[in-house]
Amino acid sequence: MKISERPGGVCYQVLVTDSVMVIAGICGIIFSSNIIIRSASLVLAALGTLGLAAALGAEKLIPVPGLVKRWMLFNIDLSLNMLVSGILGTDRDRLYRNYIYANNRMNRKVSGRVMVLLPKCIQNSECTKNLEADVNNCAGCGKCQVCDVIRIAGRAGYPVELVRGGRLAVEKVKKMNPDSIIAVACEYELAEGIKAVVRKPVMAVKNTRPSGPCINTRIDISDLEDLIGSPGPEEEKNAQ
Repeated sequence: MKISERPGGVCYQVLVTDSVMVIAGICGIIFSSNIIIRSASLVLAALGTLGLAAALGAEKLIPVPGLVKRWMLFNIDLSLNMLVSGILGTDRDRLYRNYIYANNRMNRKVSGRVMVLLPKCIQNSECTKNLEADVNNCAGCGKCQVCDVIRIAGRAGYPVELVRGGRLAVEKVKKMNPDSIIAVACEYELAEGIKAVVRKPVMAVKNTRPSGPCINTRIDISDLEDLIGSPGPEEEKNAQ
């Protein structure tokens, strides 16, 4: 999924789910005399309303502060939709892509002190260089895209960190304390990572997995170019 692309039908899935929750909650309040059911319906309607506010805010249809939108979208709405997805058996990766798209719509661009986070799986599986200690240990052989990311991020002066797993990524963010983040990962890791560092704006770049999950993953380099900026004529001339 490119940064600027809308996945087919994605945001509508969230809006429909939240709307159903609100309607079901209101019906429970109106038509049930059981206090437990009415209380549960009230909670359901309230959560659905918050989810709608977050989703509509992400689409810029109503004004909602960025941190509030991210918190509602990933801590409330995503959890509820994951529950519904489990019940209905729908594609969870597609649901995650929805939230990644909404997140990128909210943030639009990175600013301030920016760090680039890469997953360990983007490094070639046969590479012996310790890139987790320092990505500049990369030999630039071109067998994976780490060298491309370093080059593109370096033009803007953005530090690049390669981490193994979401927990270490969160620790790295806490340690470096950037203003915003460009994160590369699979749909699940991106959604969970955004939720874990919800106070920080994150621009998410979804990877592809031609060799299967968690090994020799790839990204569309143009996604990073969209976020960081393409090289100017002078840079292209020097590169040649």
